[in-house]
Amino acid sequence: MRILTVFLQPHHHSMTHKTDIATRSFIIGLKSASCGKTTAEVSAITGVPGRTIQAIFARAIKRGFDPNIKPVVARDKYVIDAPRSGRPTKQMKQTKQTKQAKQTIDSTIKETQQRRLGYLSTDSIAYPQEDEFQEDNANSQVWIDEEDESGASSMVS
Repeated sequence: MRILTVFLQPHHHSMTHKTDIATRSFIIGLKSASCGKTTAEVSAITGVPGRTIQAIFARAIKRGFDPNIKPVVARDKYVIDAPRSGRPTKQMKQTKQTKQAKQTIDSTIKETQQRRLGYLSTDSIAYPQEDEFQEDNANSQVWIDEEDESGASSMVS
């Protein structure tokens, strides 16, 4: 069995302790059945407070982590930051507005191209086949004056 020694800078203990994703993955690996470290041991190794370790481990299990599987399977979804609730930043609003404007422009361009090609809806655009049928139908009902050539008029049917 290999012993993994990690040297981390000591963390300042405060009410809000922010850990990076790599440290969270390391914590769930140490706490899993494969390593079997206690919260106190993981805290001593990583410098992360015990309550934070417990919260990270509990969140990983809630997200699908199974601490009893060997080898340990660590996925990003177990340790990634959750989306923040609350009021969006101005930058987020601007990004959303920019995306909406781009979608509007893209849909307008697409609609214009479809209209030019005759692909829009069946209600607003007549298809070429219908136009040809209407033209054939109209031609069959036209009186043709053939008197100039034959001296009599007739209807083409």
